Amino acid sequence: MEPLMGLVLLVSILVCAYLAWNIGANDVANAMGTSVGSRALTLKQAVIVAAIFEFIGAFFAGDAVTDTVRKGILVVDFDNQALVDAISADLMYGFIAAMMAAAVWLTVATRYGLPVSTTHSIIGGIVGVGLVMEVQHETSLIDWEVVEKVAMSWVASPVMGGLFAFFTFWIIREAILDTTDPEARARWMAPILAIPTFFVLGLALQFKALKGFFGRAQDNGWIEDKYDWLPVKEGGSWNPMMDNAWFPINSLILAGVISIIAAVVLAYILRNYDFKGEKEGFHGVERIFVWLQVIAAAYVAFAHGANDRSNAIGPMAAVYQVLSNDGQLGAVA
Repeated sequence: MEPLMGLVLLVSILVCAYLAWNIGANDVANAMGTSVGSRALTLKQAVIVAAIFEFIGAFFAGDAVTDTVRKGILVVDFDNQALVDAISADLMYGFIAAMMAAAVWLTVATRYGLPVSTTHSIIGGIVGVGLVMEVQHETSLIDWEVVEKVAMSWVASPVMGGLFAFFTFWIIREAILDTTDPEARARWMAPILAIPTFFVLGLALQFKALKGFFGRAQDNGWIEDKYDWLPVKEGGSWNPMMDNAWFPINSLILAGVISIIAAVVLAYILRNYDFKGEKEGFHGVERIFVWLQVIAAAYVAFAHGANDRSNAIGPMAAVYQVLSNDGQLGAVA
């Protein structure tokens, strides 16, 4: 690698690390803010839990989002070699600029306590780079359909989150808080409320962390077809009994078993848990919900690690791809 390219690699790594630091400073509050605010966890405990589950989510479940950030927003026609030759270096520097712009903005937002979206920041930066390059090279690079889907998720996420939160708390209020013995009711209902979280974690474990295992199992003849356990890449069906299912029946059964086992363990713990302190009011209920609060926070940290680490790694992957291919952008990282 030429000295100049080595310097570019060093700068890009530093900018990527700076952006990742800002993502942690700004976005971890999304996962752990409620746990610290409700005193379910201390700040130190929250940081430890976040570090563990953010890493697990990033390591095992972040590939798809990384690919979207790396090559889904700006689409290059690799059959046009002249275009690839012309834009590779500009695209590399453009991604570094997008990372730096997003990082600086996040630093300012974090300084003033603004809970901004890191995804908004980096996607906006990449689109800005794409617009400049489209004008400069008189070509079309931005996949507006992908940008539209990303933007729709920005609208759908808070709406769906609000609806789920509304119905979840309504169920808790009606089934636990407004009963004559809320503590006893909470002891046996808390594991039931935890089942959906463990179920989704079970699916994520199979579809992401165990994806390679199922591939090797098929190669070794342990299973007939890995897509009996994994979702197909395209042309899928919502019917879990079909061969081309998005959620194969085997994976649903395994996720169900995982969630039930976890719920049974939680039920056993809560049944034998002796609450210390006040016995009046909702003290016992609050102590029970500490467990659910920590479980939910850990899951949010896992999901955040799987999704938002891509905001830093995606552009960095594109930069490294160009640098490791003699200044040429490739179709595969």
